[in-house]
Amino acid sequence: VNQLAEALGACPRLLVTGFQQSSLETCRAGILLAEQLRAFCDPWISDSFRIWQTSWTREAWATCTWGEVFERADFILSWNAVIKNSSLTCFNQEFTNAKQDIIWPVNYDTKDNNALEDQLLLLRLLKAESSNSSLPYVENLLAKIKKAHYPVVIWGAEWSGNDPYLTRELMQAQLRWVRHASMKCRLHHLSLCQNPGVMNFASVANWLTGNVSGLSFLLNQASTDPLYYSCSRLIKDHEISTVCWIGQMSYAIKSLLLNQGINVYQIALPSTGLETGTYLRDDGVPVHLKENQHSLSETLNYIKIQYNRVAV
Repeated sequence: VNQLAEALGACPRLLVTGFQQSSLETCRAGILLAEQLRAFCDPWISDSFRIWQTSWTREAWATCTWGEVFERADFILSWNAVIKNSSLTCFNQEFTNAKQDIIWPVNYDTKDNNALEDQLLLLRLLKAESSNSSLPYVENLLAKIKKAHYPVVIWGAEWSGNDPYLTRELMQAQLRWVRHASMKCRLHHLSLCQNPGVMNFASVANWLTGNVSGLSFLLNQASTDPLYYSCSRLIKDHEISTVCWIGQMSYAIKSLLLNQGINVYQIALPSTGLETGTYLRDDGVPVHLKENQHSLSETLNYIKIQYNRVAV
């Protein structure tokens, strides 16, 4: 660990990344370490997911809790929401079986940009509250929402098409419709996050810096473009020489970095899965998990202390 602290401190253009299954404590320790090392800090996520994350974090991850959905929801619009069986989500098979009579699924191919255009059209029709008799699907959906006493929209987390800016257009259309519908009925929403570590990182980064990702402690400045300090752009434009990876890393990612001539240091627990610590549920409620492994936060904090000693 002492040698790692010295090596990281000597890296001129360092990126601290990973965080895919990190707890709140590890995310905080990782961000503070990156600040101490004057490095870039960004979770390893796709550009489409980054756009989704930025859009929803600026508004709200959720306007209701899963407890309220269980007890009060009488209509649920499931928009590209993928069922997950995890200790951090309640949108699982048991939930969908119990609520199947009130769930209205809206599913699209998340890799087809034409399907994205179809979603945009549907959102425009919903916002316009079209009464065209040739669109019974829209009419029925609007009628269900207006009739419900506690309607909820559960949004899927990611559009994985090739163009992240089309994802931004979709997110903005979703937010416009939610705001418009909320003025006429009590419409609540939840946004599912496929990656618990990334959600934790966004929450901690937003609290510490005001940004949810793409942190630049090297240049000590932020960008309004969520993709400017992203991992993908920094690697593509050869702006980094070393990566410090927090958590488990796949062989494909490691090979990608090494083939780009990037030095890789990995700080990980010996086993896969979630570490012990606090995680945010999809509805923003913190949950403490005590897994069969320790937390990386202690290691990162120790590296930070050792770097300070070396620097002095």
